[in-house]
Amino acid sequence: MNPQSRTTSLSTVSLSAVRRPSVSSRLSSAVSNAERGETQNGAGIAARHQIEEEIAKIKRYEDFTTIDWVQDAAREQLRRKSRRRRQAGLYGTRAFDSRQRILEAYDAAQGWIVMTIIGAAIGVNAAFLNIITEWLADIKLGYCTTGFYLNENFCCWGEDSGCADWHRWTGFEPINWLIYVLCAILFASTAATLVKSYAPYAAGSGISEIKCIMAGFVMKGFLGFWTLVIKSLALPLAIGSGLSVGKEGPSVHYAVCTGNVISRLFTKYRRNASKTREVLSACAAAGVAVAFGSPIGGVLFSLEEMSSYFPLKTLWRSYFCALVATFVLASMNPFRTGQLVMFQVKYDRSWHFFEVVFFIIIGVFGGLYGAFVMKWNLRAQAFRKKYLSKYAILEATLLAAATAIVCYPNAFLRIDMTESMKILFLECEGGEDYHGLCEPDHRFRNVISLILATVIRIFFVIISYGCKVPAGIFVPSMAIGASFGRTIGIIVQALQEAHPQNVFFSSCQLQPDVPCITPGTYAFLGAAAALSGIMHITISVVVMMFELTGALTYILPTMIVVGVTKAVSELFGKGGIADRMIWFSGFPYLDHKEEHNFGVPVSQAAISDVVSIPSTGLTLKAVERLLSNDSYQGFPIIEDDASKILLGYIGRTELRYAVDRAMRERTLSPLSKCTFATPNNPDTTTTTNNPPFLPRSPAHLDYDDYATSTATTIDFAPYIDPTPLTVHPRLPLETVVELFRKIGPRVILLEHRGRLAGLVTVKDCLKFQFKAEAAAEAEAEEGLQHYSGGGGGSGAQERVWEAMKTAAGWVVDAVGRASGGRVRLRDSWEGERDGILDGTEEVGGGDGAVETTSHRSLPRYSCVVDNVNMVNMAISIAKSSAMGIPSACTCCGACAKADTNRFDGLVRALKDALGPSSGLTSDDVDVDQLNRLMAKYESDPREWSRFAMGDESRGYTRNLVDEGNGKSNLLVLVWSPGKGSPIHDHGNAHCLMKILRGNLTETRYDFPKGDGETPMRVISEKVHKENDVAYMADELGVHRVWNQGSDFAVSLHLYTPPNVAKGGCHIFNAETGKKSHVKNCGYYSAYGKRL
Repeated sequence: MNPQSRTTSLSTVSLSAVRRPSVSSRLSSAVSNAERGETQNGAGIAARHQIEEEIAKIKRYEDFTTIDWVQDAAREQLRRKSRRRRQAGLYGTRAFDSRQRILEAYDAAQGWIVMTIIGAAIGVNAAFLNIITEWLADIKLGYCTTGFYLNENFCCWGEDSGCADWHRWTGFEPINWLIYVLCAILFASTAATLVKSYAPYAAGSGISEIKCIMAGFVMKGFLGFWTLVIKSLALPLAIGSGLSVGKEGPSVHYAVCTGNVISRLFTKYRRNASKTREVLSACAAAGVAVAFGSPIGGVLFSLEEMSSYFPLKTLWRSYFCALVATFVLASMNPFRTGQLVMFQVKYDRSWHFFEVVFFIIIGVFGGLYGAFVMKWNLRAQAFRKKYLSKYAILEATLLAAATAIVCYPNAFLRIDMTESMKILFLECEGGEDYHGLCEPDHRFRNVISLILATVIRIFFVIISYGCKVPAGIFVPSMAIGASFGRTIGIIVQALQEAHPQNVFFSSCQLQPDVPCITPGTYAFLGAAAALSGIMHITISVVVMMFELTGALTYILPTMIVVGVTKAVSELFGKGGIADRMIWFSGFPYLDHKEEHNFGVPVSQAAISDVVSIPSTGLTLKAVERLLSNDSYQGFPIIEDDASKILLGYIGRTELRYAVDRAMRERTLSPLSKCTFATPNNPDTTTTTNNPPFLPRSPAHLDYDDYATSTATTIDFAPYIDPTPLTVHPRLPLETVVELFRKIGPRVILLEHRGRLAGLVTVKDCLKFQFKAEAAAEAEAEEGLQHYSGGGGGSGAQERVWEAMKTAAGWVVDAVGRASGGRVRLRDSWEGERDGILDGTEEVGGGDGAVETTSHRSLPRYSCVVDNVNMVNMAISIAKSSAMGIPSACTCCGACAKADTNRFDGLVRALKDALGPSSGLTSDDVDVDQLNRLMAKYESDPREWSRFAMGDESRGYTRNLVDEGNGKSNLLVLVWSPGKGSPIHDHGNAHCLMKILRGNLTETRYDFPKGDGETPMRVISEKVHKENDVAYMADELGVHRVWNQGSDFAVSLHLYTPPNVAKGGCHIFNAETGKKSHVKNCGYYSAYGKRL
């Protein structure tokens, strides 16, 4: 029964008695079941098609899952094969008439038809957005007397420096300033309101999410119709408001939305994810093409940045879609200049080799700019997510107001960023002279103004990118680079004119009648450097800049600048802002540009305790119970639990569909027998009434879950994948990551000598990477933390938030006093009373009243760029000496070696004791055993201190230690002195609490009865001391925990199942008994890394 060991690490599996097929036959064997019976009649094909279509329809509604590209490719092969068979049956008959030929030709040409329609729609949308955006940007400054709908360029057509028809709003500059600010506030608040009310996915750039979607991550609604509509409406408003955001990133989003909406009208693309991926790649190229007027650059951008899979066919279709979109945009000519974008310029001068020195300086600036902005923007994003998530509209409004107030006095910040780039790119000779930019007498003033514009714009980009309006970072970065580059150009020009005979400038003497230095080219190169630095793209930037200028002579300087920028950027980490946002948001995305060197086998990252299904004997009741738990996305099929011979794999969706279909077709008993594999000898039937021989039952199944052979049989074999992708447990994890990237399966099974050894998904790989990086960072920063004096990162955020609240309170009170109490802003500022239970609640001293503030934690496994202060434990905050841990062991438990760490042993023991059970009340779990395990452990701060991250500004912090088998949470809670939790339930979960340090007071209450407002009755109050263990469940009431001491206390909590982490809990008012639901309980840290 034991198969022979294989020498290859990668294989596919079938029944143990049959030779296993190779990887090269993976796709063909995946459709083998569908081919059975096709030679007899076409009924099998039709039935199989119906099943595939119904399952695919169900899967389209599964949000936040990943696409199995192997299964998707198999379905496409089946569709093509069915079509070829149908054609072969019609050839030579009268049925194959001209109509059939036309239909076949239409099917073959459908891809090009779709691309043409999509490209035209993107071009039309881009033209209208350009017109509206320019008008909104100009209307803040003045109006046209000949037509209110005309912007300044159209009003003053043919004039270089304004005209009499264009009027400022008033002749009094402070009033103009006020109108400018009010327009900015109106535009930004309208955009934020549209986004929040109708399409929250329309916020931001969208590039990070699109990269994940194109890699197979499903986010329903992100590319939907309403997202397209709101993005198109809110984007001009956001740009017109003057926020330091751009429309080029969102252009990719609305272009991809357009492609997704239109392609869904065609069955061929609606039913096939790989076909849709081709469309999305082409649309991303078209979006960049219309944003920059660069069709080839758009194609290269899609190849370099967006797509993880880009075959030659996709390249050609991306080119065609970008061509159509650009052609339509050029035909509409939105600027009436023949230019596709406002900042398109032409250079007819060459450059000098001595300028390479200054080009390198610009390149260095681009790299430093990208690293600086990414670091601080991610911190701003973390602050926004934690404190400002409820105030999206207010935040966007205040940002627009602040930007307008600060930027209006600066001539280069007052105007739209694309217009400022147009001015900065231009040559002085023959062009308009804005703000005396080309006058030698005004050079010093312009240099100061440009430097201020650069610094101010950087600050506003950091705090604005990520606010809840459509917001890109391409053009703001290019505007920053352009202002810096123009500054360098002006300085170089001044030096050359001051020292024309210097040997350094000797090449200028060869053409004395031609200006030696063109400052506009420095602005152009600075824009390229900043764009490359923030996005970490190279080739596409060079091509886009070449298409913008049409100057072949400046390809080499652009390549030099971008190359230097890339080299400097790599010194500060890999990945641009889009990749960092994916990492920050915790999306399951394996970057194809990133190289890994884990040095461990895949078994280290895989789930070894896998819930599997035996091939025969299981009852329908047991299958339904497995499906009732949504923690499982699929189940390996094994011969029996004793041998664990791997026979195949069935996804959760397929199994759910198969069960529902069987129950619709006939009435079934819960004891009906389920089979998941075809018997080796179909002619042989079993007549015994005894259940199948099982030496031992799996932990997730009982003996009663097996049916007798006389029961009704349900055959699920047609829904099984008999050839799942499998690897050897000792295969390097790096190779498995490459398999996920290049083949795209949803799951890979570990199989050793034919036996199931585990299971690994993309999320498991990312989770292992997260843990490894957290451990490496903690170890690398250990010495720095020892000398840094504690965690100021979180404290700084808290101080900023307190300052903001103080300022807001002052404004609210001032408005209230000025209006005589008629205008009340406090309610809107305080926000809703529904947040996250993460220790930031304000708990009344004696009555248990709770006010949940706006603090929100990051999603599980999401990351922030850390500094040395963001991985501190409780002993390293304001009271670092209070914990009493020896100074030699204050960093991450370094003195407790991994092989002797008893706390880690406790974590493993608890995990093993729980197994795949569903909770502490399960018959498979001994509650007393868990209690004994926790009681047996003697607390040692050196062993658990790496998890104990505290924050004195909170009541407590929740630090994730382990998730067990996905049905439990093990947390270390750090309790601040004199603070505690609100009265709360446990969401029908069970909790074991062990005190690791200090004392904690627990007060238990009866559940409130009835709808009346009566004080809650206290059942008991007890002080738990160090190393005590307490058990709590909803059956015993509700409770609150309080640290009455003057020092931090630490406790270990085991929750099973993790209902509170997923669905939240209820908190109660001790005086009235009223309860309110808290949606989620966030983590302060996970696996020793601050979130």
